[in-house]
Amino acid sequence: MFTNSVLPTAAIRVDAKNAHRRSDIVASSALCPFKGGLNTYTWAEGLWPNACSVEAGVQFIASAIRKSACVLVCVLWALTLGVAQQVPPQGPQSATITGTVLDITGSTVPNAIVVLQEPNQHRSIVTRNDGFFEFGDVNLGTPVRVVVSAFELKNWTSSEIILQPGQSFILTDVILAVAPVDTSVNAATPEEVAA
Repeated sequence: MFTNSVLPTAAIRVDAKNAHRRSDIVASSALCPFKGGLNTYTWAEGLWPNACSVEAGVQFIASAIRKSACVLVCVLWALTLGVAQQVPPQGPQSATITGTVLDITGSTVPNAIVVLQEPNQHRSIVTRNDGFFEFGDVNLGTPVRVVVSAFELKNWTSSEIILQPGQSFILTDVILAVAPVDTSVNAATPEEVAA
C-alpha cells in the first residue's frame, strides 16, 4: 500500500526582512507515503484528512500536539488543586505547664505536691529533687489553676491560666513562704496541774 516510506518534510527559515517566522513547506508526490499521490482518497483519509497534503499533515500534527498539551495542562491543574485542597496536618492540640518550686531563700523545694485544677478534674504530681514539675496535655481554652503545697511551707496558688494549642506555659514565681507556727500557752494554777 505504501509507495515510499519517507514522510513529507517542512523547512522552517527566518525571514530577516519581515523579522518573523515563516514556514516553507516542501513536498512532492514522490514523498507521499500513501498510494495514489497527493490529495487523493486513501484508506488514511479518515485519520488524516487529505492524506498526502503536506499542509493538512502539518495541521493534523499541530492539532494533535495542541490536544496533548491541553490534556497535560488539565492534568497538572487537577493535581495542583488536589494538593492545594489537602488539609494541613494539625499542630499540637494540647499544652504544657512547667515550673520550679522555690522557698523564700531561693532554694529548690523537692517533693512538693503540685495540683493542676482543671474544670472537670484535678491532677497532682510531686516535684523532682530540683523542684521542677511539668503537666502535659493540659486542656485548651479553659481556665486552670496550679496549687503548690509542701511540709512546713505556706501553700501557693496561681492566678487563672488559659492556654492555646501547643503553648508551653512556664510558671516563674512559685515561691513558698515559711508557714506561720501556731503556738499557744495555757496557763494553769498549781492546783489545776495537781488535779
